[in-house]
Amino acid sequence: MGRRLTEAQRTGLKARWPKRSVIERFWSKTKVEGSCILWVGATENGYGVFGYSGQKTARAHRWLYQRVLGRLPSSIDVMHSCDNRRCVALQHLSPGTRKMNMVDAVNKGRTHRGERIPSSKLTEEQVREIRLRRTTGETFQSIADSYGVDPPCIYKIVTRQTWRHVR
Repeated sequence: MGRRLTEAQRTGLKARWPKRSVIERFWSKTKVEGSCILWVGATENGYGVFGYSGQKTARAHRWLYQRVLGRLPSSIDVMHSCDNRRCVALQHLSPGTRKMNMVDAVNKGRTHRGERIPSSKLTEEQVREIRLRRTTGETFQSIADSYGVDPPCIYKIVTRQTWRHVR
């Protein structure tokens, strides 16, 4: 079992390591790389995580954005124009809705779709074949049976509810 420090020892340690301001602690966990300022502290899902006010934590880029430019509702994301989750450069950050953030991700090719989804059972070529087979009048059930999927899956492909990117 570890030895406990006396009050005098704790006071001596505090004197050797003066307390830094929260903003000094924040910047000590960053490094400049190109036009980005990267978070080198703790991360979660690729985003920097910053601890402040005792037990509170926040994504580093969001914490800085709000610290400098004001509070945001929780329904608003802080988006990265540089697409680097660890970046905290204010000129790369902007507020937006979750939908805006997702549209931005899709437009920049950062999301998985079609064959890039690991659990996908079909290829883009098979999707084209499915749509062609349906135009000849073949039933959803018979097409589904030949590809090992359910008829609702075929229906969604044919009506372009899924695999919309395949032409």
